[in-house]
Parts: sequence; C-alpha cells; structure tokens
Amino acid sequence: VFTSSDFSFSDTGAASTTVSTLEDIASPVRFLALLAFSRLITMSPEKFSIFSKNTSIFEGIDLVLNSLNNRKVCWGIVTNKPRFFAEEIVEATLGIYEPAFLICPDDTGKRKPSPDGLKLACKKTNTFPEDSIYIGDHSIDIIAGKAAGMKTVAAAYGYVPTGENVKDWHANFVASSPEEILNFI
Repeated sequence: VFTSSDFSFSDTGAASTTVSTLEDIASPVRFLALLAFSRLITMSPEKFSIFSKNTSIFEGIDLVLNSLNNRKVCWGIVTNKPRFFAEEIVEATLGIYEPAFLICPDDTGKRKPSPDGLKLACKKTNTFPEDSIYIGDHSIDIIAGKAAGMKTVAAAYGYVPTGENVKDWHANFVASSPEEILNFI
C-alpha cells in the first residue's frame, strides 16, 4: 500500500526498535487487508517520524479504496506493526479513506502468520472468514489468510521479497497491480 522515498535509516542508538517495514502497516481489503509487508528494518522513534512523512500509498491504491468505499465494502488493516507506529502512518496516509479498523499484534498478542488478527477483524465487523479476502505481498500473509479460512490474493506489485515468486505461495489469486484487486472482491 505504501512507498517511501527515504529508506536510509541508521540501526544505531539505544532507542532503536525493530519493526517490519512500514509498508506492512496498511493492508486494505474487503474485510481485512489489501496488502501486508514484512521486510525488517531497525529505526529509532526519531527516524520513524521522518520516515512517516516520506511515506505514500502505491499508485492505484486510492482508486481501489474509493471503489471499495463507494460499494460499501468493509475494509481495514491487519498489520504486524506495533500500534504506536501503525496509528501515525495509517492516519497520515489512509485516514481520509476511513478504514473500519486497525488491528496490531498489541490487540492479539500474536503476529502473522497467526490468523488471530484476521479473525479479530471478522469479529469486529460481524463478518465470516469465508466471506472475506486477505491480500498480501509476503508468504506469511497468504499463510495467515488461509489459516483464517479466507480467500487470499498475492500482491505481485508490492515489496515482494527478493528471489521469491508469488505463485509459489499458492494464493487463490495473484494481482499484478492494485487495480487488479478489484477483480477479486
């Protein structure tokens, strides 16, 4: 969902916190998340503020989110990011699209590939996993979605780990661009 023009963070300093890249934070979809990302970086809270100001959504995500909202499709965010990182990024980049929820490991005590965050999203929205779709650009996203009983979409246009082929993840569908996501929802 996100891109950033500033990935040059120092991993030094006592206040550093290890988190997945901020692209993991906002994953919009039908009832859960469009994208999720999990490459690890280390950054201090001071660097995080700079990073969040240089973060933007992928081209085409705005069209997807507007379409979902116009169709009254409930969507939200399930991320592996701690809430104190996720909230600022989501508000700054996706707040105008009004996600129905933001679920972080703080809410469940578990990170993906555990399906607990996805199941909590269904509970919060009174939906069933089999009526939901989870979209991600890492194999753990597909594992989590399948474990939750959802259809899955591999986002082949995001931050797919180097050397990986999304077809090897055995998602139900593969999207080559954000706009293709709408074909599966």
